Amino acid sequence: MIDLHMHTIYSDGDKTAYEVLKMCEERRLEYISITDHDTCWQYEDEALKNNKIFSGKIIKGAELHAVFQNRSIEILAYNIDTNIIEEWINK
Repeated sequence: MIDLHMHTIYSDGDKTAYEVLKMCEERRLEYISITDHDTCWQYEDEALKNNKIFSGKIIKGAELHAVFQNRSIEILAYNIDTNIIEEWINK
């Protein structure tokens, strides 16, 4: 089982990175991606940087807001370089 779209307190979620990892481990998920809105700060959180909680695979991701054809859209990005994404977000 996988969950590739979840949020932490780094955007509009109500759980810390630690709590998300613990919940995913308890549910025996195999793959996860924490896709907070317009940030990759979740991956700088100690629980994710030095993960000793979740035994599955973590795919770095983010949910990015953009404008396409004059419409606001959200894009889920996976397997990302968090430094490049943070740079893009800050522009």
